[in-house]
Amino acid sequence: MVTMQIGVTESSERYTKFADGSFIQCGVKDIPPGQHKTTVRYDIPFVSQPIFVATPNWVNDSNVSLVTGGNNKDYCDVYISEDTYGYEKARQCHWVAIGRWK
Repeated sequence: MVTMQIGVTESSERYTKFADGSFIQCGVKDIPPGQHKTTVRYDIPFVSQPIFVATPNWVNDSNVSLVTGGNNKDYCDVYISEDTYGYEKARQCHWVAIGRWK
């Protein structure tokens, strides 16, 4: 007989750890005026590089997109690209990282 671990072992507003070792972290990251890059640091490091997705949270900037890079078990860099309005605006991005805690 195979025993499966199910359910949540630990959670907060920004992360959920599952009994099978799956791990989801999420949040909102500010990108200050004058910056084209920000770094999302995970509250709790993953055991290996997670999958990372970020979506922009701004209006009237249809030509602006996000590019990620430098992703590892501790952080991911988020870059603004194709910004026709310059970098003088403050912006935010919503992000989620999915990986393993064990």
